[in-house]
Amino acid sequence: MRSPSDFDDAFAVLIRARVDALMATGNRLNVEHRGSIVSFAAGNRLPTVFGERAFVNAGGLMSYGISTADLLRRLPHPYG
Repeated sequence: MRSPSDFDDAFAVLIRARVDALMATGNRLNVEHRGSIVSFAAGNRLPTVFGERAFVNAGGLMSYGISTADLLRRLPHPYG
């Protein structure tokens, strides 16, 4: 997917293929349009795992990946 207009075509392919589940990565385009992805998955009763917590905060089923907040908290502070 390269642009927001690709979502409708991708969703149609998933429906035609009668997929059992979906995994959505946390790339910039997906994160920006997470509401559409979450709505599609919920509306089609499609279990979905996401690569970022932002999708779960938008109503998605579950995420599995790093915690960006925790990662940033663990970074060394530049001023000691």
